[in-house]
Amino acid sequence: MIHIYPELNFPSFEHKIKEENNQEYIWEPIRKSWILLTSEEWVRQNLIRYFADVLAYPAGLMQAECQIMVGKVKKRFDLVVMNRSLQPWLICECKAPPIAITASVFEQAAQYNSKLKCPYLAVTNGLQHYCFEVNFTEGSTQPLKDFPIFPTS
Repeated sequence: MIHIYPELNFPSFEHKIKEENNQEYIWEPIRKSWILLTSEEWVRQNLIRYFADVLAYPAGLMQAECQIMVGKVKKRFDLVVMNRSLQPWLICECKAPPIAITASVFEQAAQYNSKLKCPYLAVTNGLQHYCFEVNFTEGSTQPLKDFPIFPTS
């Protein structure tokens, strides 16, 4: 029984989905494994495909669900894109479509980014996307109209 997941504000992508023990799994090209398919995972996988297939972000420079230490607390970010120098470049916090993008979601992403120092920060629930350029020197953020273009060098 394959569940129908909602249309998101991304192009439509073909995903590999399987059912096992009454649970659905989606093939994740970054971790190269089957991941339990939740509403939030649906958003993350569509974002990954959008970045790789539409914006031409190199899939090999993406990291999903990795653990970091923020202060003395272990946290897991949803998705980080590294630049070609293997420095964190863009951090994305994903939420399920019914979850509103509120100040607390931005704060969560900013907390992770206080450790990673990505120059770009994005949050999405698959329906609404917000992206910012972060200037750590000035302590400021500038909203962007779309996700940034991946640097060529």
